[in-house]
Amino acid sequence: MKAHPTRVLLVDNDRFILEAVGDLLREAGYAVETAGDGLEALEQIAAAPPDVLVLDVVMPKIDGARLCHYLDADPRLARIPVIVFSSLAAPDLLSLPGLRGEAFVAKGPLPLVGKNLLEALGKVGQGNGEPQVYGFEGFRPRQVVAELLHLKQQQDLLLRHIRDGILIADGTARVTEANPAAVRLLGASERSLIGRRLPEIFEPAHREAVGRLVEGLLQGSESPDCLTVHQEGRPLRVRFSPVITRASGASLVLILTDLTGSDPLSW
Repeated sequence: MKAHPTRVLLVDNDRFILEAVGDLLREAGYAVETAGDGLEALEQIAAAPPDVLVLDVVMPKIDGARLCHYLDADPRLARIPVIVFSSLAAPDLLSLPGLRGEAFVAKGPLPLVGKNLLEALGKVGQGNGEPQVYGFEGFRPRQVVAELLHLKQQQDLLLRHIRDGILIADGTARVTEANPAAVRLLGASERSLIGRRLPEIFEPAHREAVGRLVEGLLQGSESPDCLTVHQEGRPLRVRFSPVITRASGASLVLILTDLTGSDPLSW
């Protein structure tokens, strides 16, 4: 048992993994916190940075690579060691833009996972800059996870090149994704938008109207789905589209169109 347990934040959207792996690490003397998605992890890290981050890659709201990108942009958080813990193949992990890790550990049977994670944690800070790889010998990646990653990469490519601004928010109306056009139209950095509630990102004159509309849509009411707002001196049409799935519940997609130069009567 360590006299001063290392604080580990374990991030995974699989509840079984959070419980089973979390218990295993606690038994080995680590102080373990858990998060079920990347947004929850980002909020916990900002409030109380862990000593080590054990991180899944394909997750809701914010994936592992984007979480690493946000951490690296913050001098206070950029030095947090990351152990990537995934069911993707090692070549896919090593080629993901933004993803970093002192070690890459394959998911698999719990006894093997425990052995590999404990070995990786024991070597944190002792490497030569090259990531250590554990458990990928004879490893068969989960096809469904690889397909989800491929779909996410396609979505990201489309969002980067769409002229309209796109915001994605979760069922509590917190922003989980903002494309470059949305960042430009809103006059804010991407990181400053992530995690904020939708009404808060608009200018004060529009927040109450946005809040009412968002609340109505998330509750399934027949609310209007479009508002015209002014942001950074430009008129924007904002369309709100609720997305409700059995697996992840409600979310919202906002489409922001710049109306500058158009006839005000058409707004």
